[in-house]
Amino acid sequence: MVRGRASTFHEQLRARAPQGSIEISNAEYERAKERGNDFILALVCGLEDGYQDEVRLIFDPAHRATVRPLNGVKLVALTEAPLVLIPFASSQG
Repeated sequence: MVRGRASTFHEQLRARAPQGSIEISNAEYERAKERGNDFILALVCGLEDGYQDEVRLIFDPAHRATVRPLNGVKLVALTEAPLVLIPFASSQG
C-alpha cells in the first residue's frame, strides 16, 4: 500500500496481463470500504516483452467490484469495473 494525500490510499498490484480477480486482506478490504473513492486500486499490467504496458485505476473497488469472501477478500469482475486506463506507448520502434 502506498499512502498519497493524507486521506488517499493506493493499493498497487502488478501482472503481465489485466487480471479479472485479485485477493486482498481483510484489513485492506475494510480500509477500502471505509475510504470509498479515496481508496484507489492500481493494477499495473505489462512490463514484459509482448505485453501492453498500462495502469488500471479502480476507485472505490470495495463498492465497484464484485466481492467474494475468502480468508481475505477476493475482488472479481475487475475487467468490468469502472476504471481509468492509462496505456503506455511501446518502447520498441
